This record gives sequence, structure tokens and C-alpha cells, in this order.
Amino acid sequence: GIVGVLVFCSMVKSFLHQGMGLEWLPDAAIYVLVGALTGGILRIVDPDLVAERLTFDNDLFLHILLPPIVFQSALKIDKHSFRRDLFPILAFAILGTVMSSVAVGLITFYMTKLGNGVRLPLVDSLMFGSLISSIDPVATLGILSSVGVSQRDTLYTLIFGESLLNDG
Repeated sequence: GIVGVLVFCSMVKSFLHQGMGLEWLPDAAIYVLVGALTGGILRIVDPDLVAERLTFDNDLFLHILLPPIVFQSALKIDKHSFRRDLFPILAFAILGTVMSSVAVGLITFYMTKLGNGVRLPLVDSLMFGSLISSIDPVATLGILSSVGVSQRDTLYTLIFGESLLNDG
């Protein structure tokens, strides 16, 4: 099943990039669109299948899928550039994420108090802020690579290193 999904995603990517001329569309966006459309079609065709068998398994992701991703990223990063920019990377990974989480959480908390709808408690708002503040820079790094930014450049190293530390 997994190999079939990968082959199907690659076929759709090739069709959109070469057949339709949408070379500006990042691969990650294409894969998300394929997944969303496939999930929507499956929900229409057989809703019970989605509810019973096609659910997200946290343990599978955290124990099986995430470690190879982090390991591959750690092998791929330029070690000299990572050590050179270690303090700014740590600042972005720790201080930047904490500040962003708190800011988004507080904004969410106070904005929900303004309306007449559901009011989120502070803890829930802060959890939402921490979820939203953790970004995945795949599209950003893809765009940087496509415009000629080297993996040894400071900007690339900062984004990639921050992502590596946050994912780890």
C-alpha cells in the first residue's frame, strides 16, 4: 500500500510538473493535495473504512516513521556550517519557538474572549500555539534550493538546523 501511494504521488507530481507546466508547485504541496483528495474520495465511497482502518497512529509515527527522518536529516546537514551557526540555531529552536507559542496562544485566548462563540481556556490556547508554532520548512528549503541557495549558506543552515532540533 505504501509503495502504491508513493508511485501514485510520483505520477501525479510528474504530470503536474511536466504535463501541466506547474513546475513552481512544491512537491510537498502536491503530496498533501493527493492525500486530501484520496481521503475525501474514500470518505465518500466507504466512510466506515476510513473510521475503522485509516486512522492516524501516534505510536507508529513517533516510534517508526520520525526517527529515520531525523536521522537522515542529521546525516544530510553540513556539520561545519551547523557548528558555525549553533548559537543562532539554538536561539531560533528554543527561544523563537517558545516566544511564538506563547504569543499565538495568548492571541488565541484573548481573541476567543471577544466573540460570542466558544471561549478557549488558557491551557488549550497555549497548546494550540505550540502546535501552530512548530513549522515544517520543507517548502521553504525547496524554494531556497530552487533559487540557488547552497546548503552551506547561513540562511539554509539556520532553517535546516532549527527544523532538525525542533523535530528531534
